[in-house]
Amino acid sequence: MDIFQTNSDVQTVIGSRVHLAGRKIERINFRHYMGRLFTIVMDLTFGLNIYDTQCGAKFFKSEILIPVVQKPFSSKWIFDVEIIIRLLHLPFLQDTSNWLFEIPVKEWRNIFGTKRSISAYINSFFDYLILVRKYGMVHFSVKACG
Repeated sequence: MDIFQTNSDVQTVIGSRVHLAGRKIERINFRHYMGRLFTIVMDLTFGLNIYDTQCGAKFFKSEILIPVVQKPFSSKWIFDVEIIIRLLHLPFLQDTSNWLFEIPVKEWRNIFGTKRSISAYINSFFDYLILVRKYGMVHFSVKACG
């Protein structure tokens, strides 16, 4: 990817299925809104600050991915979120503005026959609880004005 060559700080590129002019993004509304809800919960819980955590287009430089995949994943259904959480726990990758870049994909189409069952959503919820227990939640602080 060109972004890796133009910015040496970028270690991870994540695709985003955001519907912009000039993009051909075809998604099932229910899955889109469930994905948005999921992403909001992940952001509030883990501070991911990523628009589309569930987009399958993810690219990593191998040197940062190697320490992250050494141990088995706790999550089976949302392991891609666990990858990002693990990366955030690496001491040299604390600030996502430097190493993570999200880019809108030009085209996305749901493939006929791929559907998420109710059990998949339930399993994802339980995986979420596992990740909260393992990695904790982001602690927010309220700053006083003035």
